[in-house]
Amino acid sequence: MTDAIIPKERSAYNRSEAKKSVVGLYYLMAGLRNKFVNQHKLEVGLYLRASGAMWEAIDTMLSLRYSACTKTVDAYQKKIQKEHSTKIENYFLEHNNFHVYNIADYHSIYENRRPDMVSCSTANYFATCVAKPILGCSSEPLVFNGVSVHNPENVEAPRICWYLLHRYTGIFDISYSDYMESQDRLVRFKEQDLHSVQDYTNVLNLILSINNKTYHLDGRVAPIIVDWPGQIFIRKALHMQTLPKFQSLFPQQIESFLPILGPLHVSLNSREQVIMVYHSFFEKLFHYVFGKNKVLALKLRPWRINLLLELMRNGWIKIKDKIIKKFGRVCKDVDDDFPYLVVRFALEAKELQQSASCIPI
Repeated sequence: MTDAIIPKERSAYNRSEAKKSVVGLYYLMAGLRNKFVNQHKLEVGLYLRASGAMWEAIDTMLSLRYSACTKTVDAYQKKIQKEHSTKIENYFLEHNNFHVYNIADYHSIYENRRPDMVSCSTANYFATCVAKPILGCSSEPLVFNGVSVHNPENVEAPRICWYLLHRYTGIFDISYSDYMESQDRLVRFKEQDLHSVQDYTNVLNLILSINNKTYHLDGRVAPIIVDWPGQIFIRKALHMQTLPKFQSLFPQQIESFLPILGPLHVSLNSREQVIMVYHSFFEKLFHYVFGKNKVLALKLRPWRINLLLELMRNGWIKIKDKIIKKFGRVCKDVDDDFPYLVVRFALEAKELQQSASCIPI
């Protein structure tokens, strides 16, 4: 049947790819005579639902005998959700490791950008929470020898910079496939924005809802890595929880969370900020190297940011002596020559040279 459907004139690669499409036809033909061959129909229904199709569209495919019914798809999704919650609870009961949590948001790429009378698009914004175990390290107490884990100095910028340069340089070049092989656990997944204290509190409650059954966070530290907005809102929630008039709005267990601004966030944000502030300069550099027909976006990917910083650093090394000889004695006033001094400081900074090689090009 495969030889009859796929023309022999096609290349070996195209024939191999076409065979994958023919498999769906085989399942459909088998399903017409065998009611037990329904896994393919369920996969079609799940794919349609994940693509944003309405329940009516899935029922239409059901009438063509190419998809499972909406009730089957909905029941299967609820079953997966329930089983996942049970697996996460059992995981924390069986593993007493120290875990680091990460909260991130993203929007669904399956959206309708055609506006209607209700909304401009159908983009869905989600909040995810991932727990990464630290193997070989048990959970740490929230208070040890009468000293709380929360730093009274709040954020110590010099310490973050020191660890970024001397401890974390070179560890960001781990490939995505290696990250996928880690022991991360998806704790919860919820459709929600992350723009306020209440939004982040709702996400933290997702973790605490599991703790209500496992008790793995009671009196223990739960470091949570978030970006800069997450730092602000979670720290606000921790402070407001200590005030008598706001204590009823936040659970007591929220004190276990310790927001951390990771060195990766610091490194990425600092390099991105340099590109944004001096975008006109980097745009000229980009056109000089790659041609005037190329377009430099306003928001660049990390690998392209590293490429431009590396080009700028190497170019600065070649012309450094001439520039300093010509402008060094004249441009010393902080108020009048501030742009020149800032650019020179950025070019000469040792941090820039080292951070440019953190993420591979």
